[in-house]
Amino acid sequence: MLFKHASIKKKITSMILGVSIFCTIAVLAVFVIINQEDEKTTTINNISILAKLIGNRSHAALTFDDTDQATENLKALNSHPLFISACLYNNTGDLFVEYHKSDALKFQCESASTQSIGRSTYVISDDRLSVSEAIFVDGEYKG
Repeated sequence: MLFKHASIKKKITSMILGVSIFCTIAVLAVFVIINQEDEKTTTINNISILAKLIGNRSHAALTFDDTDQATENLKALNSHPLFISACLYNNTGDLFVEYHKSDALKFQCESASTQSIGRSTYVISDDRLSVSEAIFVDGEYKG
């Protein structure tokens, strides 16, 4: 045994050191997990806010069927590093316009499901976060 001939003082010091190291590692692991969850929540909230802003800017384009203005509104996301693509749907769930930052990273805009029409949702998959924000103007669903 390693501690067979060690003094009591050395044994107690070693036990305290071992428990301290274990507790430090456990606390660090908890902090990492909490930080990851907090980062995920913050990212979802930030992207949702930007989606609401783009939706607010795009309600006139949806109302007047102006695809050029809607495309310009989506291009405002170009400066944000987290956005790879954006899709704008009309009030029936049909794709109105789409924007992609680069062709190499092009994600296909999926058709809006009937469950997500008129609701704010998010979906986390292996390689992306998809956020959907409903556009309402004076209580009327626009897209």
